[in-house]
Amino acid sequence: MNELTASSSDLRGKTAIVTGGASGIGLAITRGLMASGVDVVITSRRADLLTETAAELNDEFESNCIGVAADVRVKAQVQAVVEETLAQYRGVDFLINNSGLGVTDKVIDCPEANWDLVLE
Repeated sequence: MNELTASSSDLRGKTAIVTGGASGIGLAITRGLMASGVDVVITSRRADLLTETAAELNDEFESNCIGVAADVRVKAQVQAVVEETLAQYRGVDFLINNSGLGVTDKVIDCPEANWDLVLE
């Protein structure tokens, strides 16, 4: 049992949306939430990654995880994530806005186009 699991409250029956929840920091957040009993909807622009990650998480935890492909820069896709969440669960208790693009330029060296993409 890790520290997060040992110190976490029982949050069974709660639901979270984690954007960028299929990898990196978002995946770690998703794991922590699921260890506490939270059902989680993860988003990514990569549908293949979502399917694989959700299946692995569902095998590992008692709570449930579903993946919904979405680009958080597109309002209609974000609305679709919320609609799918509400169709599957009773509501949304937590929203973790974690999406990122993996742009690793130093700020001083970051091309303007990359900067704009990250802020978008």
